[in-house]
Amino acid sequence: MFITTNVHVPQKNTEPIILEYLEHGDTGEAILAFDEIPFGSKRFMIPVIAVEIAMDHKPSHREMTSVLVSDLYGRVVTQKDIGRAFDMLLKNLSDLILDTPDAPTVLGNFIARAIADDCLPPKFVQSYKDKVECDHAR
Repeated sequence: MFITTNVHVPQKNTEPIILEYLEHGDTGEAILAFDEIPFGSKRFMIPVIAVEIAMDHKPSHREMTSVLVSDLYGRVVTQKDIGRAFDMLLKNLSDLILDTPDAPTVLGNFIARAIADDCLPPKFVQSYKDKVECDHAR
């Protein structure tokens, strides 16, 4: 289940790139492919779709997705894009749990990795302190 269906983005082009990356592990190819798609202000959707797909896959694919997000940073997406992506994922966590019961832990791991890889500042987590409405995101 993808929570992004109501957002206009070239998802039909993004999904195959991510799935191909998970099959071959070549971030360079993924970067080149993403550069060819005119995302405009929707570029933040790349990490959203990547994380959503990874949640339905095995742990090694989740790790590969963290590597992809890190490699996309500064080349395809900005820190602001990654922050917006995780904002959207956190806001839709209750929907993600329907297909992936351990989504809170998995998403937390993605956020922690993005911080460790300097794709997000540590203050990203602090900005949610005492402001989260979803019990699963606390």
